[in-house]
Amino acid sequence: FVNAVAERTKKDFPENRIMTFAYQYTEKPPQHVKPIDNVIIDLCDMHGEGQGCDAHPLERCELNKKFVENLKNWSRIADKIYIWDYVTNFNNYLVPLPIWKTNKEDLLFFKNYGVDGVFEQATHGGSGRGCSEIMAYVEAKLLWNPNRNVDEIVNDFITGYYGTAAEPMKEFHKLLEDRVM
Repeated sequence: FVNAVAERTKKDFPENRIMTFAYQYTEKPPQHVKPIDNVIIDLCDMHGEGQGCDAHPLERCELNKKFVENLKNWSRIADKIYIWDYVTNFNNYLVPLPIWKTNKEDLLFFKNYGVDGVFEQATHGGSGRGCSEIMAYVEAKLLWNPNRNVDEIVNDFITGYYGTAAEPMKEFHKLLEDRVM
């Protein structure tokens, strides 16, 4: 269906692309059809069927095996792949989820498989939710350059944001990060 829409669109708008989600029941790539060249696959790691782990890097956690396999298979057949990545705790937005080192590894993993873009969905509804400010800062820096040193980015944020309270806040964030890992 998506190919048919993309084919028809290509005639009148050759510079445009059609994006479709590979999400939950469509996350697994098809076996007998390939997206045509003006189709973008937006693969979402929603972890359907109780699978998936946000705390550990995709490639190093058995719970992420299905998503990793799906990305590898999509990269074999699709010209353009985007990732819709969730970086929040949907069970409780107020619970901190300091997964910046995990996300760095995941961004490098996406890069290795030719992903063309990443959208990081975090908390919504304002600030103060589960370390949303530091998470947004670190994610923005890593999206620009996933090779950056995460500890330096975190320290830069903590020093600038907390000022004279930076040292105890560094300890606090390190404790949170260690607990999640």
